[in-house]
Amino acid sequence: MLLATESDANPMNSKIIAVLVALALAPVAGCASSDQSATSTLLDSFSAESSTSVNGSFAFTAKGGVGSIASAVALPLASAPMHLELTEKSAELSSLSIPLGEVMVSARALPPNGLHIRNLALTVEAATTASIDARTIDAVSMHTKAPVSLSWEMEVAPGEFYALAPAKIPGLEFEIGVVQDIDGQDLLTVDARCAGACWGLKGIVEVSDVALHFDAPVLLHMNSAGAATR
Repeated sequence: MLLATESDANPMNSKIIAVLVALALAPVAGCASSDQSATSTLLDSFSAESSTSVNGSFAFTAKGGVGSIASAVALPLASAPMHLELTEKSAELSSLSIPLGEVMVSARALPPNGLHIRNLALTVEAATTASIDARTIDAVSMHTKAPVSLSWEMEVAPGEFYALAPAKIPGLEFEIGVVQDIDGQDLLTVDARCAGACWGLKGIVEVSDVALHFDAPVLLHMNSAGAATR
């Protein structure tokens, strides 16, 4: 009885017991953490919204009537609000609307005076189903072909603008990726193209080789049980 009392009072024994208890509990805590993180991977259902901060461009080639020279136009993107919906087996491009601002097309491309456009905007006209190409716990890639419209106002006289009917592009080919970076940041990458002639007014203007690219941080709303927005 005396030996047991002395052993219990020994500070070294107390430290050893504390270490053994900590080691015994560590695997349990690790498993709990792993189970929790597993509820919010990119294999689960989620919705995604691009942030207001984007890095990208919208480019196309414009050409007017006979004798004109094609002119390449490239516009930086200020924002690209995009919404995606993914279940465990399907994906949808729900919406995309990109303000593109003001464009000046040279007189060489559109004689005799060129073309001044403002309030140019690109919009996906309707929610479109996307095909999933690859999917892991931290990355998903998909593609789709979506009808888009270009709304715009054209200068018809100095300082006088007229809103024209939206230009319809039947199908822009989209490649979309969502990736969780190594530091935990979720990123959206979008590439969309229309090769060759995309839209035109016969004898007046032809728009071809439309190309859209941007990447941006993305906010994910995880739809699985117990998962949170990240």
